[in-house]
Amino acid sequence: MFQAEEDLGRPRQAQSLAIKALQVNPFDRELRRMYVDSLAHTASYAGIQGSWQSFNGLQLYGPELNARIHTSSFWGIQIQSQNLWQNANSDTQLITTPRLQNRTDVGVFWDSRRWQGDLRVGEYRGLQNNWTSKLAASWQLTSSTSLSTRLAYHSQTFQSPALAVAGMANRAEMQLAQTFNAWTANAALGWNQYLGQDGIQQGTDTYGELGAFWRSNLGPWEFHVGPFADYHALQRRAAPKGVIARALSTDARNMDSILPGSYADYGVRLQWGALEQNLHPGWTPNLQLSVYDNSRFGFQYQLNAGVSTSVIGPDRLSLEFSQGQGGNGLALNQRIFALNYRFYF
Repeated sequence: MFQAEEDLGRPRQAQSLAIKALQVNPFDRELRRMYVDSLAHTASYAGIQGSWQSFNGLQLYGPELNARIHTSSFWGIQIQSQNLWQNANSDTQLITTPRLQNRTDVGVFWDSRRWQGDLRVGEYRGLQNNWTSKLAASWQLTSSTSLSTRLAYHSQTFQSPALAVAGMANRAEMQLAQTFNAWTANAALGWNQYLGQDGIQQGTDTYGELGAFWRSNLGPWEFHVGPFADYHALQRRAAPKGVIARALSTDARNMDSILPGSYADYGVRLQWGALEQNLHPGWTPNLQLSVYDNSRFGFQYQLNAGVSTSVIGPDRLSLEFSQGQGGNGLALNQRIFALNYRFYF
């Protein structure tokens, strides 16, 4: 009955049935897990996160406040505000670095049985001020096929230190995922336009990605492993211009300091743990590792690791760490620490 109510798009009724059943049999672990999963999709939350990022001599650190509030079982509003202080040493080859950048977004989200998405608008304050917006949506075509799209206007980018402090990006992506028993395959096409905060284009990136992963249980959590490959066709202007050029030291005012040329990646990804940790009680790990060969820079890796737990009940405290070259286009090593707390209501 629980799953039938979920499939009919009635999560509140499903949760009510689960509570009644758990009063009769409180040791039904599978029903308890399904109830917590359902509750995580309909619960509101408010959170705070502190992060520190080291990026080839550029350090960004500061707090982020966020909230997601349901106005019904399927709709709600969301708010996000991030403040990052910035320090740069000589390795970044930057001479103009704003001490603080701020990004604030407000929007709506929806979550039904087949459709999920969110729409946000906001403002980005850095060397110059700009409006931002984002649309993300996914459609469950069948029980084994999903289609998702993502559009972003003046989004944050970490392709290089210069773009991180003086740039922004417009993005468009579409992805198709298909599940075959224990295997899931996905294909994506996308386009990125890299700009200075003054709106002057520095280059574009048209890309395609193919991947697959096999999933199995390893202990109490799922284990995923599989291959992936991508190709990025970049077009760059002859030389930096505008606020991007002024942010760089004279000897670094070339496009190789901002964007790479075209490149391809192929390698293997693995994941163990839970990406969406939400309301699950107890300690929950998350480990993701990608090892791959880049046609321009050679061997690279990206490691993401974290652990989370509840503290007082309907909440989540998590500690996350990332290191590798996967977050930028110049094969520069990035290191990120983040401490996040959410309270659900």
